[in-house]
Amino acid sequence: MEKKVSIYDIAKDMGVSTATVSFVLNGKAKEKGITDAVEKRIKKHADKVGYHPNLLAKSLRTGKSGVIGMLVEGIADPFFASICSTVGDLYYHPGSECIFGEGKHSIDHKK
Repeated sequence: MEKKVSIYDIAKDMGVSTATVSFVLNGKAKEKGITDAVEKRIKKHADKVGYHPNLLAKSLRTGKSGVIGMLVEGIADPFFASICSTVGDLYYHPGSECIFGEGKHSIDHKK
């Protein structure tokens, strides 16, 4: 299995700090006074080496996973399928995910 590229690897390759790489990749370069040239070099290198943020680490750090879940009674039922489709369309944005599942409703389960 190939080692995943980290911001530490990019920082080492580019001769900058991990903070600089982090600011650039999180869209805070201007705010932190990082020049356009450095920002462009870091982004280009990150693309070249196939950097992708570790979403698990990000969710642990921020407390937000970007994932919502929804259980419906019968996911194959056109009514519930339509609801799932609409929720998915309304919620979608980059870095988000909707997970749909099927739960069985029964009076016996309530007892």
